[in-house]
Amino acid sequence: MEISFVSAGNLLENADISVYAGTHPEAIDRSESVVRSKDGCAQVSGLDPDLRYYFELDAGNHRMITAARRVHLDGAVNFRDIGGYETTDGQRVKWGRAFRADGLSRLTDPDLDLLGRMGIQRVYDFRTTTEMAGSPDRLFPYLTAPRQCIVGVIDYLTDTYGTAVDYLVGKAGLRPAVIDQMRKNMLE
Repeated sequence: MEISFVSAGNLLENADISVYAGTHPEAIDRSESVVRSKDGCAQVSGLDPDLRYYFELDAGNHRMITAARRVHLDGAVNFRDIGGYETTDGQRVKWGRAFRADGLSRLTDPDLDLLGRMGIQRVYDFRTTTEMAGSPDRLFPYLTAPRQCIVGVIDYLTDTYGTAVDYLVGKAGLRPAVIDQMRKNMLE
């Protein structure tokens, strides 16, 4: 696996970067780096190909966590980690906390094993009731938290957090405290 990185404002130019790996962003083993680099590119080898990895890039006083955006699954071809994106208020979505997916009804048994190891606990389903009945997702029996069905939310959401919250409270019936906790859990 190759990791490439570019720094804004040349913060990492010619810096000695240590790369650490772990199967969860909050469980990265910092006892020994998997590779070091000075040229903005690192070749990582020796990792289990059946596991998903997160990487911490450490340049002394500058650190960041990253991972492959796409989670490679056999059944759902568009399963992506939305971690690392910057929010409008300058925070970042935490890696490994929020994913977007298609085709959860097509998940294979190995896909379910990987997602179980990743600790997926909750699904917020944005499909209509008809879509859910026609293609129930295979992840549902493995979740540790209750499933949240948010029917029709796509038609009402805009790019503002407040409008989304208004909809989720008013139309979908979620408590404001639940939505606020969702937001806090996803941000660094």
